[in-house]
Amino acid sequence: MDEQQQRIAEDLASLFRGELRFDDVAREVYSTDASIYQIRPLGVAFPIDRDDLVTLAQYAAEFDIPLTPRGAGTGLAGGALGRGIVVDFSRHFREIGSLQGNTIRVQAGVVRDQLNRYLRRFGRYLAPDPFNSSVTTCGGMLSVDAGGSHAARVGSMRDHVQSIECVLADGTVFEAGVHAPQTPPAYEKIVDLLGKLRHLLKQNSLLIRERQPSMIRNCSGYHLRTVLDGDELNLPRLLVGSEGTLALFSAATLHTSPLPAHRGAALILFHDLQRAIQCVNAISNQLPSACDLLDRRLLSLIREEDERFSPLIPPAAEAAVLVEQTGYTDREARNRLRQVIEIVREVDSTMLVAKEAYTFDEVEFLWSLPYRVVPLLNRLGGTSRPIPIIEDIAVPPTELHDFLIKAQRVFQRHWVTASLYAHAASGQVHFRPFLKPP
Repeated sequence: MDEQQQRIAEDLASLFRGELRFDDVAREVYSTDASIYQIRPLGVAFPIDRDDLVTLAQYAAEFDIPLTPRGAGTGLAGGALGRGIVVDFSRHFREIGSLQGNTIRVQAGVVRDQLNRYLRRFGRYLAPDPFNSSVTTCGGMLSVDAGGSHAARVGSMRDHVQSIECVLADGTVFEAGVHAPQTPPAYEKIVDLLGKLRHLLKQNSLLIRERQPSMIRNCSGYHLRTVLDGDELNLPRLLVGSEGTLALFSAATLHTSPLPAHRGAALILFHDLQRAIQCVNAISNQLPSACDLLDRRLLSLIREEDERFSPLIPPAAEAAVLVEQTGYTDREARNRLRQVIEIVREVDSTMLVAKEAYTFDEVEFLWSLPYRVVPLLNRLGGTSRPIPIIEDIAVPPTELHDFLIKAQRVFQRHWVTASLYAHAASGQVHFRPFLKPP
């Protein structure tokens, strides 16, 4: 340890009950996440509870040390990396409270799929479903406003949060909900801050409406558009997606949803990527629960990885669309899905329905395709690799067809091969251009 690290360790020894790491091994491990970036931190902290977070925040504020929150480290934009102290929530902040009506209290380190296994016994679930849901934490999902394949129907994390327990940069703790805090002695500074925020949003309401488009998905900058409704300030809508720049999230009260009564999913294959892109528009007009587009590279990977997909996906398939519909009855779900299939067939008579699924296990099997195959891209070797440098592009679904065609032409013009995965129904696009690693 250098002199600064030694001083921090000594200063916090009797105050911070969790673990502090300043050794080279820990700093090297936490210098990377799922992105292409690498930033070596000053140290790593594993707080046990909220009191530890307060201690850490107060100390960091006094000595001007940046704090970077980290969940599972699965982000592709380097959001969990920093030169100060990385705060790992995944080790200790894992408590799940009891279900209260349609809400549930969870700590920041609770894994999304773990939460849904608990909720399933009550017939409920946390709806946003990012592809890394088996490892991503609720705190991380709030931090990046995670959405997923079903965002067109269920929205993103911003639409599923009631309140967030926040630790501010000076160590102040407060519960950020729709209503302002009601304890003036403890929260005078926060009440004043919220008043200034309300004034700022009102003063710039026209500018916000003009410059921040109303879209299903938008991960660019702070979300300001729907934070203020009249005089009511919905602070969680601002905090969600702020990626640790406004507060540390220690816990949250989340809205849960009833499990869909009946679901139907279909894997539709195409001999041409442009035909698949054309069909996406027709499918979106049917308001599907989800509609994902995958190119041939992803299909080849899953065919090699899971033998169950081999008979379903022939090597000649250039693209696939995975579409889901729901219904109050099994018959309604089937009819809505088959209506989508017929519309796709009208656009491209050569398309092939690889599989229709209507039971829970069968539908989940089909959705394992995108959830499993996207991480497989990281395993590819060679001089050129799929690099995650173009992430979470937001496109109005009505313009997705033209955008994807133009994007393909740009890659072709520069002789660059790129893998394509898109949540087509919500207009969220992921490109992985094959480039030499940095």
